[in-house]
Amino acid sequence: MMVLATNLGFPRIGDMRQLKKAVEAYWKGKSTKDELLAVGKSLRAHNWQLQKDAGLSHIPSNDFAYYDQILNMITTLGLIPSRYQHDGGKVDLDTYFAMARGTGDAPAMEMTKWFNTNYHYIVPELDSSIDFSLNASKILSDYKGATGTGITPKINVIGPLTFMALSKRTDGGNCFDYFQQVLSVYRHLIQEISMLNSTVFLQMDEPVLVKDPSQEILLLLESAYGTLPEVRENVKIIVTTYFEHSCEATELLSETDVWGIGLDFVHAPENMKALKKIKKQKVIAGVVDGRNIWINDIKRSVALLNTISGTIPADNIIVSTSCSLLHVPYSVKNEKESAVKNWLSFASEKCDKVSLI
Repeated sequence: MMVLATNLGFPRIGDMRQLKKAVEAYWKGKSTKDELLAVGKSLRAHNWQLQKDAGLSHIPSNDFAYYDQILNMITTLGLIPSRYQHDGGKVDLDTYFAMARGTGDAPAMEMTKWFNTNYHYIVPELDSSIDFSLNASKILSDYKGATGTGITPKINVIGPLTFMALSKRTDGGNCFDYFQQVLSVYRHLIQEISMLNSTVFLQMDEPVLVKDPSQEILLLLESAYGTLPEVRENVKIIVTTYFEHSCEATELLSETDVWGIGLDFVHAPENMKALKKIKKQKVIAGVVDGRNIWINDIKRSVALLNTISGTIPADNIIVSTSCSLLHVPYSVKNEKESAVKNWLSFASEKCDKVSLI
């Protein structure tokens, strides 16, 4: 029996902050768009190879962003505010950055903290003039780029519940009024990616499901994940939560046909209580802290996995980070020698530890 190892997301900045430098050079007019895109392509290929070399399976694609993953999803769903729509509605890299930074005649979109982290995301704007429409070009391109490096990736997207919960109505209404419309775009996305391979793994990040989700969200969860797995059987949906427990949501997800459920066992030991409800899904067990910078207690993680395997068959467990590694630096290797260096573990090292565990 081979127990698989995975990761919920990898930093995009590069081991020497290459992305930050390249983006800022482009903003200052010191480099071209093609040069910036080349840096992004190189970083993605390097990240995929690093994770492959670490021994991970289900390596993420579409976790790369030139600015923010929510902004990526805004463009994927076609939700470009009218103040940025020029040149026949074309959405290019300059439009993307305009939404994040603003222009002389169009203020930037709002930013706020991603749950209880220091990461900030662009807040999607919804109103009665919106027209949801799929633009999957980046997702398809990243997947094909990953397969071109010799790996079979999974596709990472922000799930529909979390996307809508983090949006704002500029006309004062309820964002979830548009839930069925956005859900239809996700169905379209599943149809598109189903043609990429005989089996395609799709990770939907739904951190809004942790702790105390509203009754409205729980009802919409049943509506969404009760139907999305039926769109294409070869698309295996993984619903991931993190930062807190998701016991109520896990119980509901266990009654659906999603392929996997991702749970944070580092910051939410309460997730152990929901395991007995899971009968058929894979459990993506977050046992390596994706948010702190310290080395992992391997014995503790193995003991935790052994406890989990008392309820979930070992071949239904995939070892993982507790959340995306976006929240930690890239690698310890470039840090100066110090008394604490041996105690540090960043994204690269955490992938090694997940594989080892």
